[in-house]
Amino acid sequence: MISVYGFNSDQVEMLEQIMSPEFMGQLGYAGSGSGGGGGSPGVSSMTEDEINAILSGITDSRQKAVCSYALHRVGYPYSQELRDSGNYYDCSSLAYYSWKDAGVNISYGGATTAAAEAQGLDEAGKTVSYDEMQPGDLIFYSFTNNGRYKNISHVAVYVGNGKVVEALNERVGVVYRDVASVGKIVVIGRP
Repeated sequence: MISVYGFNSDQVEMLEQIMSPEFMGQLGYAGSGSGGGGGSPGVSSMTEDEINAILSGITDSRQKAVCSYALHRVGYPYSQELRDSGNYYDCSSLAYYSWKDAGVNISYGGATTAAAEAQGLDEAGKTVSYDEMQPGDLIFYSFTNNGRYKNISHVAVYVGNGKVVEALNERVGVVYRDVASVGKIVVIGRP
């Protein structure tokens, strides 16, 4: 559709940035997809049947554990301040605790920010291409020039079939939806 309007690459990049989940959330838009909504702490908005249907296609036990943890958090509220409480998540704590539940520590130098998690995986050679993604992989995005590792500002947990679970912002919380902002992906990690 973009080709219809004749946008150049800079204009396409700008459109991708302003249509990103982070920027849309700041404008008050919840985004597309199902699940989410900044609900009550400790309550998933997905049913066990919905979660089990997604998990049924995952055969690797570690990948299944990661995805199960993340899917059971859909609908939880977003908070950076309360990210370690178990009842609220930001993007990097959701990724960290999803993998911790599967027995893998993805912190780097003691830090659990998205940029630190990506740096640790990248430096350890634990990255894959977009076409190689598998459930449980972590998708790291750069939406701004923030001075962190590769300017990474967001991470999502890939759960297969073109879907992710991610903690977007305080308005929508943890959501299950299609992979978005593909042009802003800078690292895909497989712990």
